[in-house]
Amino acid sequence: MDFLGYGIPLGRYFGINVRLHFTLLIYAYLRATSFPDLGWGLAFVAGLYLCILLHEFGHALAARWCDGEANDILLWPLGGLAFVRPAFHPTAHLITTVAGPLVTLVLWLAFSA
Repeated sequence: MDFLGYGIPLGRYFGINVRLHFTLLIYAYLRATSFPDLGWGLAFVAGLYLCILLHEFGHALAARWCDGEANDILLWPLGGLAFVRPAFHPTAHLITTVAGPLVTLVLWLAFSA
């Protein structure tokens, strides 16, 4: 089974294919309608998944920076998946792993300010 095959293409950014898993549409609908105002619900879902997309781009771009490969990102209800293959070196794996949470930390600091 090809997990990416169930994704809806959202485009190609920085040479990385971004897809949206169809189950995310179900989750987004349920989450957005749980708010009293649908506009706030849609804004919440869009903001949440924009932050997750930026987190996954942190992983993907760090892998490329370390001479690795990053070709696909999939957004789904449990978050995101960055399909990366860092260079075969422990430091490259560490940088790739830590880059996503660092992006999240920067976003958290920016939004809390």
